[in-house]
Amino acid sequence: MKELRLETSPERDNYIKLRLRYLHLGEKHRKKFITGYATLKSADELFERLPEEVETSLAETASMVADDLAANGIFDVSMKRLSADLHVRADSEAGPFNRVQDKYYGIIGKAAELEAQRQEARDNRGQVIGGGFGVEGAVGGMVLAAVANAAIGLTYGLANLTANAASKLGDNEKKQRLLSAPATKADLGDFFVRVALQGAELVAEMVNSHADTPPYTPVSDTDREKSAAIVENVLAGRVPENEIQPILIQALTLDPFDAAAWTCWLDRFGDQDGSIAAAAVAIGVNEVETHKAKLVSDRKASLAWSNPEECQTNCLALEEYAQWLGVPFDAERSAIESKAARLDLERRTFNGTEYPSLAEVTAARKAHEDELAAARAAQEDEARRTVAGTIHETQQGADEARAHLRDRELAASHASSFFGWLVMPYRRCLDTKGRSTRKEFFMFILCVFSVLFVTLLLLGVVVSQSSEDTPMSPAGAALANLLTLFFLASAVAALTLQIRRFHDQDRSGWFVLLNLIPYIGWLIVFAFMFVDGTAGDNKYGPDPEQR
Repeated sequence: MKELRLETSPERDNYIKLRLRYLHLGEKHRKKFITGYATLKSADELFERLPEEVETSLAETASMVADDLAANGIFDVSMKRLSADLHVRADSEAGPFNRVQDKYYGIIGKAAELEAQRQEARDNRGQVIGGGFGVEGAVGGMVLAAVANAAIGLTYGLANLTANAASKLGDNEKKQRLLSAPATKADLGDFFVRVALQGAELVAEMVNSHADTPPYTPVSDTDREKSAAIVENVLAGRVPENEIQPILIQALTLDPFDAAAWTCWLDRFGDQDGSIAAAAVAIGVNEVETHKAKLVSDRKASLAWSNPEECQTNCLALEEYAQWLGVPFDAERSAIESKAARLDLERRTFNGTEYPSLAEVTAARKAHEDELAAARAAQEDEARRTVAGTIHETQQGADEARAHLRDRELAASHASSFFGWLVMPYRRCLDTKGRSTRKEFFMFILCVFSVLFVTLLLLGVVVSQSSEDTPMSPAGAALANLLTLFFLASAVAALTLQIRRFHDQDRSGWFVLLNLIPYIGWLIVFAFMFVDGTAGDNKYGPDPEQR
């Protein structure tokens, strides 16, 4: 990395020393404010205290300015004039401060009043200081310090609105969110530092104006703007890579207090030996160390840390990055190693037992999963063998019981009406299991003969309308076909119904073969159909009479 060498001068060094003194004063005021901030209970209380704290800060800064002017032989500047000038300068640095106060005014419904007050402040400021912030432009107006304080002070005071009145206005929940927001504390705290640094600029400006050879070289507005423009162009990628280092050195030479230029250097070139951070801190730019920590934190957040292997690999990468930035890594390494050890322990622990190796815990987990799977299989098997609350020893027994139960439910649903009894055999025409009652059989006979009787009547009508010369009509042919299909279906239904009737008598369904005996076989089977079934369940199913 190229060494960062900034061009300086005794006058610039004098200003840096002066600025550091006022920076320390501002840090003291900020620390006091932050300490008190922790005790605040409401935003109303914050804005009740704030004007007084700002005035105290301005007063101490003005007193230090007066002491420094006296040390340089300048005795003709009054505290009133210094206080008024610092109020003007504070107003120029009050952007973040005003944003916080705008939010508060917006909550309590005073936005319109705030704008009117600000406009009045701008108008009065122009009249008081002749349109300029410099000492020369303000000389004539600063005799009206009280007027300037009243006008410009409106931008950071509540003016005529007291905290007691404000506490009754607006949404308290919104006020509390404003108080709790980190940006609120940061913006208000930074304002105290900005106010104090204006004291250093005021001293340098006044001493230089009284000396033949100016002892201080502060950063001019022009140099500040040039430095900011350089950083902007570097960040936008408009500067060639080989020119970034010299151009950033130029920016830091113009404005060594621009934190953006220092952090831009860090982003591209790091700070392996820590010299960049040391140089920045030496002149009061403390943001460099904060930025380093943020870069490491962001890089850490972008990496994965879900297992010990990732922790080990990414720790090496993160350490290399931290070294490039010049950030100590011992504490971070210890934290990562502790996390890796914890992850490894969690990975080797199963069901409260710590195993020596990953292979052993994997085997234990698999055995546990197998055991759970076996238990689930046993439960599922038992569920399959459970019918109506009864656990059967075999699946076959459960299936038979389930079939019997299904037969009961089916028969009950089919036999819920006279028509249901008539068509039940047709619905069960392919069912050779289970049992059927005598009622089911004789309702089937009734159905067959009823359909046969009606069909024969219709067929007779159709045939009577035919002659030898006139073939049977399409309606007659269709009726004959339907009758044929009906008898085929009835034959199948009769066969299976006879089987179920034999089952009802606790006989084998093969008894239907008696139908094959010439001439009398069907009479024998028909006679068996009159025999009542066995009482209660038998080996072919539940008693259909109890359904």
